[in-house]
Amino acid sequence: MKLLQIFMLAGGVLLAGCQTSPPEQPESMIVSEGRLPLRKDMVSYQLDNGLEIRLLPRSVSEKNVEMRLLVKAGSLQETENERGLAHFVEHMAFKGTEDFPGQESFAQLEKEGISLGAHVNAITSFNSTTYQLSLPDATDKQIDTGLHILSQWAFAMTFDEQAVEKEREVIVEEWRIRQGVGQRINSELDDLRYRGTRMAVRSPIGLIEVVRNAPLSRARAFYERWYQPQNMVLLVAGGFDEDKIATQINDYFGSAVKGKQLATKEWGKLQEKGEKLKTALIFDAEQPGRFVQIMIQRTLSEPMNTVNSQWRDFIEQLWLAILNQRLTLMVDHQQFSRASIREQSVLLSPSLQQHLAILYPVDGDYEDSIRRFSRELHRLAKVPVSQAELDAVRNVLLQKLARKSASSARYSSRYLLNRIMDADSFQLPVMDKHQELEMVTTFLQEVTPSHLQASVQSMLQEARVNIALIGPDSDRKKIQEQTVASAWEQGLGSKVGSFTLRHQAVDFDLIPSGSTTPASKQLLNLKGESSSGTGEKWVLPNGLTILLYSDPDLSDQVQLNLRIAGGRSLETETGRNWISTALNLPFSCGFEEYSRKDLMALNKQYDMSLSPYSELLHHGFRGESSVESLEPLLKVLNMRLRRPVFCQDQLNRILILQKQQMKHLPAERRFMDAITLAAFDHGDTLVLQPKSLAEAPSANDLKQVDQRLLSDPSTMVVSISSRLPVKKMGELASSWLGSLQKLEALPYDGWRDQGVRPKHKAMEQRFPWGSSPKSMVQIQYSHNAQWSKRNQLVMAMIESAVNQRLRQVLRVENSGVYAIHMSQLLARDPQPYYLGRLNFTTAPTKADDLATRADAVVQGLVSKGMTMAEFKQAHRMVAMKRKQQQASAVYWTSALAQSMGDGAKIEELSDAAAQLDSITLDEVNGLMGQVLGRNRKLFVLEPMDKRAS
Repeated sequence: MKLLQIFMLAGGVLLAGCQTSPPEQPESMIVSEGRLPLRKDMVSYQLDNGLEIRLLPRSVSEKNVEMRLLVKAGSLQETENERGLAHFVEHMAFKGTEDFPGQESFAQLEKEGISLGAHVNAITSFNSTTYQLSLPDATDKQIDTGLHILSQWAFAMTFDEQAVEKEREVIVEEWRIRQGVGQRINSELDDLRYRGTRMAVRSPIGLIEVVRNAPLSRARAFYERWYQPQNMVLLVAGGFDEDKIATQINDYFGSAVKGKQLATKEWGKLQEKGEKLKTALIFDAEQPGRFVQIMIQRTLSEPMNTVNSQWRDFIEQLWLAILNQRLTLMVDHQQFSRASIREQSVLLSPSLQQHLAILYPVDGDYEDSIRRFSRELHRLAKVPVSQAELDAVRNVLLQKLARKSASSARYSSRYLLNRIMDADSFQLPVMDKHQELEMVTTFLQEVTPSHLQASVQSMLQEARVNIALIGPDSDRKKIQEQTVASAWEQGLGSKVGSFTLRHQAVDFDLIPSGSTTPASKQLLNLKGESSSGTGEKWVLPNGLTILLYSDPDLSDQVQLNLRIAGGRSLETETGRNWISTALNLPFSCGFEEYSRKDLMALNKQYDMSLSPYSELLHHGFRGESSVESLEPLLKVLNMRLRRPVFCQDQLNRILILQKQQMKHLPAERRFMDAITLAAFDHGDTLVLQPKSLAEAPSANDLKQVDQRLLSDPSTMVVSISSRLPVKKMGELASSWLGSLQKLEALPYDGWRDQGVRPKHKAMEQRFPWGSSPKSMVQIQYSHNAQWSKRNQLVMAMIESAVNQRLRQVLRVENSGVYAIHMSQLLARDPQPYYLGRLNFTTAPTKADDLATRADAVVQGLVSKGMTMAEFKQAHRMVAMKRKQQQASAVYWTSALAQSMGDGAKIEELSDAAAQLDSITLDEVNGLMGQVLGRNRKLFVLEPMDKRAS
């Protein structure tokens, strides 16, 4: 079958000898009209009333079921006097339907341990409103209930008048919570990004005056006009009986009457092209860093679900990857501080494509960074890339897709369903990873450097460019928009030759030099919720401890944690912030012969990452990789431990950036620091202040600190969790970490008790620093307490119950907040204590009243206790959360790391489920009475100009 041709113009003339149409595809990949195939495991059909169904049945042993109801009605479907009503309707779904009055739908799910946010959510976007249900341990009853509730949200919202009036202010508070420096910057970026489309004037949150004043009848009319079956897609993925669920879907959704209002697929079109180059200067007093966003946008001639468009997109991926490599080399040569461009285009709508580059200029020279970037685009258009560059990115892309294809069965139902949902919204192909690999492999047989050159030429001719400069308000008088445009044009007009910067390739062999002496091994009882989980503790001859957990059913990648006692508590012997800076600096300088660019390339090639951390009492490294890449990750860890580079030039940049950030801290950050200083003994040890930066270390100072931090392998505990067998993980870890020898540097002797404790006394402080029309409130409670794993489980149940009550009183009954949360901490080291933190954001005029009501909720629980119904629900919530956590390698690695190899603490991990089941209501109420609600501290961030609220 003949495919549509793609004509990529070069100065208005077709490139001679360049194949500009995609290569012929295997018959299995082509359907009529050049469209790509659907993934084979997806069932797609339509009910008689027009409602689209997408089913992705997976193994029946998989208990998780994900459901989505996609309604093709968002802010773009609103008229001027309806702006905000699509989002308003979304909120009303949770306020009552014909079969589930009031909050019964939510209550019905909560009875099953399913909570708002984690399992139940909804989101309104430009073109749609999506209702999400996640059933992590789905039973037949839960699946039926979930479908029933979704059908009620689709067709039977009641719009109770009292509920509507209460919800108005909740939505206002949702708007308010977003206010701040981030919102101010993003609002201007959105104006630039969406210029020329209706999206620029149709933010999903809408207009506050409409939300507050629109009559109920108008919201109901919007619902009845757009919530019709022909405008909906129901998506279900996970472990379910396909025939049974099809019957249930027909029972709940089949009787809805097909309407006449049909949502268009072609939303978000560019209506006014306007200027080809547009700039914006976005400077703010609370923005510390300087960077440039360059948005390169193009209108697509056809949807992305065709072979033609996929071929074009594939070509773009290749030259974007090469451009990214060149930008990284330019960073290494100090032409940028940092620079990157996304290697995959983003769709703003089905017909509007965007490439996004982010540049961090050297010495704040915005124009120079823009000029250099546009010159590199110009070079790609004028000079073909080398075959070596093309081969390099081609190989990386193939390896990445091959890994994804090999592990495609591991993708979660949530991930897969969200991809299918995006495909419906943006007219994307719905292929599985095997099909993607087949398509790309076919394309790669035909692609040449000329294809890439033609693609860049076409893009520069057709695209419009938006450039935004983001920085501190002190830059406002230093630059003008016309100089930004001039810098862009100067780069495009440069005389260019071949790209001359070259990366010196280095060998990355995987030949370890670890100890051959056998490790001592101990079996760990770590089955948790899984019958297939196994654990072992290995102690290597050099004293390093390895904790291993293996379970073939784990849902995520390999997780690694190297943990050492010390952390920021050691800063009594160093300068402030030296620990964190010492651990981080080599990731900017490199590891011996491996430069920063080498490390970035290795991370990309092997799908892995390694990063340092510095907590109050511990420090170390966290790593993640695919199961195939654990060995490369361990080699990189080995290099970081024994071959780090400390360079003064990178350190100088870090120190300058730190000082600049201190000058422009957002009010919210200063507020949290002020709370720490006020509420804790020795709180100054937890907060980085300007005076802390006065003692600037040298690179050699940090090298000596790093050697002491990491000198002794016997102080290290390495935890690894994955689907790999325990023996395989242990052998790999031993081979790469067994060679570590103790350095001559005197190691630090564990963590120090700096006396950091909550002040067990009441206080109240207010801070009139806010730059936005909101008040942030934090209430703290603290008391002496005894730590135990059992008490920790009790605190988790208390946290669940407290937050249910707080949400009911402050949001549902008083419409004063959008979100409220109280965290419960039972600290173990250096001395046990209890700390509760209650946070919410609200209107300044409501802050004091809501703080009083929130405290009354807490004190009510202390005085009267939790009810049996609350106790049972809290138990279900905690049990469900733990079950979900234990399906993740992140959980097991973190839990093992926190045990630091202590046998008793490890044993507690496997005993937690039995302990949770044995906890009684009296026990919960007893601990609440001992610690909750004591020593109340109230902290309020208020706006500088209260009139703005």
